Amino acid sequence: MGRISKGVQASTLKHTADWYLSEQALADANNTIIQMKNSLALPEIHRKSPTELHTASDGQKILVKGDSLNATYSAKYPGFQKASSINTAIDERFASYYSAVITAADREAGNVADMHLGNPVVKSTMHSTDSHGGTEVIFGMMHFLSVFFAPRIKELGTLELYSFVSQKEYAGQGYVLLPDHYISEKLIETHWDDMLRVMVSLKLGKTTAFQVLKRMNSYAKQNPLQKAFKEFGKIIRTAFILRYYDDLELRQSVEKQLSHIEMMNRFAKAVFFGQNQEFQVATKQEQEKIILCRRLIQNAIVLWNYLYLSELLARIDSQPVLEEMISVIGNGTAVTWQHVNMMGEYDFIKLLDNKPLRFDLERIFQWKYAPAAKEPAGLG
Repeated sequence: MGRISKGVQASTLKHTADWYLSEQALADANNTIIQMKNSLALPEIHRKSPTELHTASDGQKILVKGDSLNATYSAKYPGFQKASSINTAIDERFASYYSAVITAADREAGNVADMHLGNPVVKSTMHSTDSHGGTEVIFGMMHFLSVFFAPRIKELGTLELYSFVSQKEYAGQGYVLLPDHYISEKLIETHWDDMLRVMVSLKLGKTTAFQVLKRMNSYAKQNPLQKAFKEFGKIIRTAFILRYYDDLELRQSVEKQLSHIEMMNRFAKAVFFGQNQEFQVATKQEQEKIILCRRLIQNAIVLWNYLYLSELLARIDSQPVLEEMISVIGNGTAVTWQHVNMMGEYDFIKLLDNKPLRFDLERIFQWKYAPAAKEPAGLG
């Protein structure tokens, strides 16, 4: 990057990256861009409802070059090479608001609840994943978080349904679709207080859902608390299955949002084009920083697209043409990058009072993230 950058030395870039591009700094930068995008009127055109916000998440495996504790083999992909899995989430306005790097062998479902805990910029009311994310425990946790969990379900007819009363009672009322098993109310009642304590700990940020689920799965026998979460989740999942089967609009909404996250994954590959799209670092912290940087570029391009389209709409004088353009944008996507030269030149030279000014990255990050630092002159 130093070789293709103007107005800044490679040593300055390296020093800034090493000392000031922390995970917190990059997370704040992403949130700032998303907040600015959320303040625009145009992104709201992609929301289905002004009172609801649909989000989605998906995993993407990346090969790891060299030995790493945060990389494992995966039966499905990549086979005989170790990889890490990047779990990312976006909302209807194409904001990439969450990312986590886990091993390729870990289930992505463990991150689903964490995407909605302590998030300052995106408040989801409905979340979708692929079938692998639809575990009973996640259904239960998401219900406690007041987020409607709506995964895409394969082989819907093979899933078991649960009820509080016997199958005979439903059959006697003429129901064609009958439950398969009972819900153990006693199990839920016994561990109800413990379940609430876990959810309070998650909301207070004392731990993460991924850590809790990994700990519960580590026992030789199924943990009683995990059984209780699973039993409670069976109630929520059964209700969702029945609604998913009947509600065509819901199924279409889930498919649409998952197509958006798949497009975002293709976008991520376009941004992460160097080093054969492989991690050259071994630690989880370094991998997280790389993905945060990738998200920062993606969010910046999406914001630029919205700003450009907003300016374009502002120049249109004809009402029919304006309405047609708004309809085209609403039926399209802001996730497009063909107009961006990813392998172009970075120009850090800025003009101030008609004089060239070197844009000092180190001073900006030092101002915000270094202790006892002052605001640099000219940046207010």
